[in-house]
Parts: sequence; structure tokens; C-alpha cells
Amino acid sequence: MAIVFPQSFYEAVASSTFNDARAIVVLAEDGNADQSDARALRTVLSLTGVKEGLKGHIVVELSDLDNEVLVKLVGGDLVHTVVAHDVIGRLMIQCARQPRLAQIWEDILGFENCEFYIKRWPQLHGMHFEDILISFPDVIPCGIKVASCGGKIILSPEDSYVLQEDDEILVIAEDDDSL
Repeated sequence: MAIVFPQSFYEAVASSTFNDARAIVVLAEDGNADQSDARALRTVLSLTGVKEGLKGHIVVELSDLDNEVLVKLVGGDLVHTVVAHDVIGRLMIQCARQPRLAQIWEDILGFENCEFYIKRWPQLHGMHFEDILISFPDVIPCGIKVASCGGKIILSPEDSYVLQEDDEILVIAEDDDSL
């Protein structure tokens, strides 16, 4: 379950589902970028004030790339930011340079095919990535979220990489029931 803002912040906090949400999404508003990002920052400040009850993470859409550092500073590890127009612009440039890339992005980002998931599998800690590759019948491991590097994602790590205790595995799966 995810809670999506904008909605009445106080209504969301008062709801019984707020603390059980796996993710909270704060959407940018149309119009003035600075006002939209200021509202997002206020929402993050409010959420961090009640973070003891939060079980999920907060995804914040920003309008201005320059505000990303401030929102991450305020939200800490709970917050992940997306500057949508910046990401879309980069994807458009890539697609212009590689004409068939648009279909690949559609397949990767759409919901009709397989999707990316990141999950921790404690039983795989201490294993080499080459052994992890053959440990799943229905999913494809394709990367590691390395805890010791601040959650940096490494796609296609070396076969000799040893999965550490707090690392997570990035997989491609048909749905989360396959995990």
C-alpha cells in the first residue's frame, strides 16, 4: 500500500493505514516549481516528525534539481527524490540517439511485463553473486544494493562479489508474488 500526497496531510496521518504504508509518495504540484518544492519540503518535515511509526520510505517528486540536496538532508535515509522532468529529459535524449531504445524503456518501466524489485534475502548472505544467479527459479538477479556504499546499486556485479549481511538483491520478476 502507498499513500499519495497531495491530500490533506492530517487526514492521511490520522488514518489507520498511515503507519502500515510501504511507501509514501509526495507528488509535485503544477505551477511554480519553487512553491511546489517548498510544499514537498514541508511535507517531508512533517513526516519526519512522526517517523517512529513509519515502516516504509518516502518518495518525493521535485520540480527543481537544486532542491534535491535540501530535501534529502531533511528526510535522511527515509527519503528518495525524483526530479521527473530531469529524468524524462535524459530518457528522451537517449531515445533520440538510439531509436529502438524507447520500446526497451517502455518494457522496463511499464506494468505489462516483468518489473524490478529490491529485496534482502538473509539466507543468501555470504554467497558469491555467481551462486546467487542460480538460486532463483522464477526471478533474474541483475544487481546488488550495497549497504556499505550507502545503498549504491551495482548492476551486474562481478561473479566473485560476496553478498554482505545488509546488502539487497536487485531482481527482475513477473510480480512480487514470484519473490
